[in-house]
Amino acid sequence: MKLVLTRTEKLELDGLLYTNSKSQQFQKLLHTNKKLLVFILIGFAIIFLFFNKQLSLLITIVGAIVVIIFPRFQRWFYLRSFKKLVKADEHKNLFGNQFTVTFEDTYLEIVGSMASSKHKYDNFSYVSETTDNIFIKLIVGHYLVFPKNQIKDLPDFLDYIRRFCVSHSLQFIDDTHWKW
Repeated sequence: MKLVLTRTEKLELDGLLYTNSKSQQFQKLLHTNKKLLVFILIGFAIIFLFFNKQLSLLITIVGAIVVIIFPRFQRWFYLRSFKKLVKADEHKNLFGNQFTVTFEDTYLEIVGSMASSKHKYDNFSYVSETTDNIFIKLIVGHYLVFPKNQIKDLPDFLDYIRRFCVSHSLQFIDDTHWKW
């Protein structure tokens, strides 16, 4: 099977968001941030408890609301950060470049105008499908991203990928409910 795809800003952003949402380090960072926020708010509430009990109660109530809202703020903050990263000059030069992906007998070959690479199927961890993309996770932790809107025969490609997963003993994950 052979595909011709084009790098776009959305493709790069989706790749960063999905990669980080599945990363254990990133999940740990999000939980650490939340724990730190709770620790700081509890500290302020305890300090103000000695001086003004009403203010301490107010800090506790506002803190509880902030802790509930904080995960949405974090998603917004990191989305904004990743958008800035994708719009940096290093990535802008790559947008619009076409690359060819070929599924060979024992490896996947990616050939672009600037570089080419080969990935053995033994180095694949799993394949996951989201609403907009198909991701192949490599054992080293990176993902290969295939945008569905650029694939001409999407049903045939999805069928090929499912058969590919069965023949190479890879797990196929239906992540269509995933969102950042």
